[in-house]
Amino acid sequence: MSYKAPQQNENWRQSGSQWKRRVNSVKPLITEAWYGASFRQAVTRFVQKALRFRGYASRSEFWWIQLMLLVVNLVLTRFLT
Repeated sequence: MSYKAPQQNENWRQSGSQWKRRVNSVKPLITEAWYGASFRQAVTRFVQKALRFRGYASRSEFWWIQLMLLVVNLVLTRFLT
């Protein structure tokens, strides 16, 4: 499976072979992936998109949530056993 680069729109510019987000742009729509999301942004979007089954998540959104779920699982396992 290969990684698909985001489509170019007014919020994105292409520099060489890399896609970079404009510095002064607004956050993406809830149905769009947020590339380079921080932990807090990823968790916030996870809660907002919990029951939406359209759109994509960026790799950073996916892996931050996986890390959060792993930590929650370890904490609950530790205290419940």
